[in-house]
Amino acid sequence: MEDNAEKVHSLVHLDLKGAPPRLGYFEQLFPILSSFGATGLLVEYEDMFPYHGKVAHIRAPHAYLPDDIIKLHTLATNNNLIVIPLVQTFGHFEFVLKHDENRAIREIERYPNALCPTHPDAFPLVSRIIAQVVELHPNDKFFHIGADEVWHIGKCPRCQNEMEVKKMSSSDLFLAWVFKVAWWMKKEYPNLTIIMWDDMMRNMPLDKLKSSRIGELVEPMVWQYQAKKFDLPADIFNRYSAVFDGIWVASAFKGATGSTQFLPPIQHHINNHLTWISVLSEYKHQFKIYRGIALTGWQRPQVIEQCMSFPGHKIFVGVQMWSNFLCKYQAISNSEGMLGWFSDYLRSRNFTNPVQVENIMNSITEVLENLTELKTHLIPWLMEVYFEDTVEEWIGSFIEPLLEKLRSVIEECKKQILIGGRVRDYKKIEY
Repeated sequence: MEDNAEKVHSLVHLDLKGAPPRLGYFEQLFPILSSFGATGLLVEYEDMFPYHGKVAHIRAPHAYLPDDIIKLHTLATNNNLIVIPLVQTFGHFEFVLKHDENRAIREIERYPNALCPTHPDAFPLVSRIIAQVVELHPNDKFFHIGADEVWHIGKCPRCQNEMEVKKMSSSDLFLAWVFKVAWWMKKEYPNLTIIMWDDMMRNMPLDKLKSSRIGELVEPMVWQYQAKKFDLPADIFNRYSAVFDGIWVASAFKGATGSTQFLPPIQHHINNHLTWISVLSEYKHQFKIYRGIALTGWQRPQVIEQCMSFPGHKIFVGVQMWSNFLCKYQAISNSEGMLGWFSDYLRSRNFTNPVQVENIMNSITEVLENLTELKTHLIPWLMEVYFEDTVEEWIGSFIEPLLEKLRSVIEECKKQILIGGRVRDYKKIEY
């Protein structure tokens, strides 16, 4: 039965990897999230946390300061939002393992994805990171240790030897590491409820989950981002309810539909949430405690989707305009005029028709002028929310390359026009 004494939470995931907002943006954002019904924040700091001492090297140059973390909590409290820090402790550990100082702790030396759970320096490193985060979250009740998508596990000679000696599978090795981290946390911070992503446990048999005693230490957060039919084992909630007292789930509001998605497909995410509502209505009562849902928003693949009154909505407008200009350029590039009258063959022999070339150049010039003007607006819009390096990366990755392509086409048009049109018989090449 569901424990009605436990508040059911609606969390909004703040993924701070790669394109973290300025703290001032949260002053505008948190009241909006609260008004929408959010009850908390799942804050994935990555390298934006003010790490110090032996782990100071993993801190980003523009990382938040300790006072910023305190201010984040104050803003959250003022808007009736709890804060749950999320720190990866196994897979997706690139923000730590990308540094040469930590290279030896990688499971596979050439990949910074996952740490080696049997390396003697792994646990001291992870526990030090966790301790520093908890120190600045003294009153928070939950802590998320990540542990999703640990694809590189049991690969290094040390782990293989450990598995052979102790007759362990890669699943056993995974559970042993998570148990070690969670056991230490429960001992050091008994008031914390520990959360972890569920995917590495989805296909584990019930007896393995029970014998690991992982259910005594953590609560799983089951994530699924498909629109209508979830890719989950049919018995997953039956197994989990026999092991874990509490459960969370996670949907997505952006960033889960592809690494090249610039504007979130709204209907996809609406369907994802509707499917979760249906699934939860059937299975959540199997657990003693249904904790709630986290709306994840994976940062690097997409920009923030906004309604017109939403803080930072100008970014959405700017990216939408950029997308439209890109579509216009692609349409011109695939047009009959471009493929016929301005083909590589005709240009290589200077057989173009100035009349057709001028039409192409006028169309491209219009896109260039619009995009150039957009750039002058988009940079300050981005700077209102993001740090300078993020703005430089976005402009350098998406605006400048398109501007360069447009300028290149215009220069080629001018060249062909100056030649004066040496087509021998226009009728022969009409399409």
